[in-house]
Amino acid sequence: SLVGSEMCIRDRPAMAALGTIGNTGAVDGILAVLSNGDATEAARIAAADALGSIGSKTGLSENVQAAVRELLGSDASLDLRSAAARSLGRMQLGGTARADVLNSVRTRVGQ
Repeated sequence: SLVGSEMCIRDRPAMAALGTIGNTGAVDGILAVLSNGDATEAARIAAADALGSIGSKTGLSENVQAAVRELLGSDASLDLRSAAARSLGRMQLGGTARADVLNSVRTRVGQ
């Protein structure tokens, strides 16, 4: 397994490959990288992009969507928040979830 108790997916090309093939079995490991404030920004951006790729092929759980949405309102770097927005834009979100994302972005930018 690529994701184990001692091993996280931190390699950007590996995450890109998992996103491209839509490996839903890797979602928990990718989400762990995205949520890890100690991971490099490049790894976290790659994780967001991978989740967006996987989410464009298959629906992801509300918990995964919520974790990515949480980054939009965080004090993370602009690059990481942009990756989270890009990821959510690619995901198969329902109408209500998509409206929630748009409202949170509007609130964040003060419009």
